[in-house]
Amino acid sequence: MFELQTPPEPVQDPTPLAGLVLPSWDLTVGLINATVQIDQMNGDGTRRVGTAFLIDAPRPNGEPRTVLVTANHVLGGMPAAEARVGWRVESPEGGWRFSPEPLRIRD
Repeated sequence: MFELQTPPEPVQDPTPLAGLVLPSWDLTVGLINATVQIDQMNGDGTRRVGTAFLIDAPRPNGEPRTVLVTANHVLGGMPAAEARVGWRVESPEGGWRFSPEPLRIRD
């Protein structure tokens, strides 16, 4: 049915990594810092919670703009026109606090 195959020998890259310059921006840390919580009260004491992230997406004319990106099911489960975006604010001592603010999600 299936023929057994011998995997190929790995090819060594002749380019040494010593001259490799690491990026000054860490993608993992950048994504964590760009991630926010969005939530909405359900009216029965519970709340719908989801995550989103923020990206810089300048308008075609170059004007700065920040865009909130989340999954359709997150906003689809929030029937009211307003939710909250939960900002993480770092304290001088190095801890974090949650600081929610209103967010209009539909007209």
